[in-house]
Amino acid sequence: MQMRRKVIHIVGGVAALILVVGICLLYRYIRSVTADDADTIFKSHIPIGSNRTDVSAFIDSLKIDSLRVENFGYRA
Repeated sequence: MQMRRKVIHIVGGVAALILVVGICLLYRYIRSVTADDADTIFKSHIPIGSNRTDVSAFIDSLKIDSLRVENFGYRA
């Protein structure tokens, strides 16, 4: 009886762990933005030929903490 209860707890713990990891991976997949998504967002909000200041202001308005705009070779 004691051994059976221990096995049930182990199986339950492993199942709970798999469930939590699965939910985290699913959330991450749903929240991810592809390069095509970003391209569509930029093209729909920033006209072609916009200057660097306008592009930087738009990116800043998105509140993306992990993104930093640098010189990317653009020259005015």
